[in-house]
Amino acid sequence: MPIRVQIVDSQRVVRRGLSMLFLTDSDITLVAEAADGQEAIEVARQQQPDLILMDILLPKVSGAAVIGTLREQQPQLRIVALSSSSDYALIGRAILAGADTYLHKGNQPRQLIHIIKGVAAGRVILPPALRQRVLPELPPPTPAQPLTGLDLSILKLLAATRSDIEIAEALQTSIDEVQSAVRHVQEQLSASTRLLAVLRAMQLGLIAPETSG
Repeated sequence: MPIRVQIVDSQRVVRRGLSMLFLTDSDITLVAEAADGQEAIEVARQQQPDLILMDILLPKVSGAAVIGTLREQQPQLRIVALSSSSDYALIGRAILAGADTYLHKGNQPRQLIHIIKGVAAGRVILPPALRQRVLPELPPPTPAQPLTGLDLSILKLLAATRSDIEIAEALQTSIDEVQSAVRHVQEQLSASTRLLAVLRAMQLGLIAPETSG
């Protein structure tokens, strides 16, 4: 089934450009658009998209606040934060609020398509440059709850940008079991997303930053 995407951006020309881009790929279907944070929350509640592309510089309500609300209301929703800004403190707040990854608007359109598909498949997308700048901006994590050997294996595979299917194959288990194990890891690390779980594991020295692909 196609990935059902909602766009949230205050600029109509950006929304139009993204909608045209998605027409070129049959794996992605645009189901909704919103121009501000409040509208984004309401539309997402109605349309229940699989993934939201969210500009973090929004009028009325900040992108981070909107992401936090969406994450509370729809925990399984994937959120890709977008911006033309290189304010890594702002990007860090979006990640803490529940963004699954971040992409600068200056990147190539095909890279956006690649990231949408990767995040939808359960991959943790954390390019080296973003990791190097965002990781130091995050507050120190609280000590993790005890992690099992399976938990650490899951974290390393997530950091290596493996999808749910690839993790299931590596651990010789089902996708349902993988998703359950990932949720457990997130709970142990007090992380609302896979990305944040990996970042906190790096902060705590549980996995090496170089592990991330």
